[in-house]
Amino acid sequence: MKKFIKKTILISLPIIFIGMFIKIFISYYPNTFNTKANYLNSNLENIEILFLGSSHTQNGVNPKFIDISSANIAYGSQDYQLNSAIYFKYISRLKKLKKLIIELDYHSLEQKNNADYFRLPWYYKYHDINLGDFKPYNKISLFLSNPDFFKNYLIRKLNPQTKKFTINKFGFVENDFGIFEKFNFDKVTIAETALTRLKNRHNSVSIANFDVNKEILELILDDCIAKNIEVIILKTPQYLTYRNNYNKDKLERRRILLDSLLSIGEIKVLDFETDVRFNVKDFKNDDHLNSKGAEKLSKLINEEINTWR
Repeated sequence: MKKFIKKTILISLPIIFIGMFIKIFISYYPNTFNTKANYLNSNLENIEILFLGSSHTQNGVNPKFIDISSANIAYGSQDYQLNSAIYFKYISRLKKLKKLIIELDYHSLEQKNNADYFRLPWYYKYHDINLGDFKPYNKISLFLSNPDFFKNYLIRKLNPQTKKFTINKFGFVENDFGIFEKFNFDKVTIAETALTRLKNRHNSVSIANFDVNKEILELILDDCIAKNIEVIILKTPQYLTYRNNYNKDKLERRRILLDSLLSIGEIKVLDFETDVRFNVKDFKNDDHLNSKGAEKLSKLINEEINTWR
């Protein structure tokens, strides 16, 4: 019996060690999500500008090029419910916050994550935000929240042949790239492949999601106005192949909402959606800027903000 127990322990040790390594690596190895959270929590008393939104803002705004102390907490598939949760989680501790810059891109208002969205445990772990209908073990192990995702993540990170991203202290990737670079930024190739590439890209329509997100957005804006925090609506640059696939009704709903928000008179707009200063080499794909394009956008935002001071 003792020999059996000893053998069982010896066999189990490597499995336990691997499990612990995976847990620690996934939780603490620097990535854009945890770096953003760490920067925010370490600079709550100094931050004057907070950026919220989806991957469009995540990839488009590098706080390195903003003169005023800023934090970009936007992230891929971060809907208005998550943006709202982040805002209300931290607002009482953001004593110097003067401006909230929140994304209002084409897809944003009709997107809403499901209750079992696999990234919700990330917000619980790094922001202490619990919005999820996720299992208790997901609070302990991020890996178990989406094993397939994290298997691929580990393979990429541990493979010496994989290009390593440079993440600055703000959680921004400074050497990003994408499909446009693989196409050598050839406009003809990009146009010819766009239909296949954008077939299922942000084409969902949901009046119900729009109504919910409209209410959430208005709650955030009302709170900002009550606290004398300047609200700035951001529309990020989009490449023409993406814009050519816009749903007109969806676009019109956003326009009507934006007009109603602007009628308040205390909200500004930074609209770069069709800005001709951005060319094909500024994009990594049809609806995301690359690092070079993000530097351009960030500097333009910085210039605009400085003119308002």
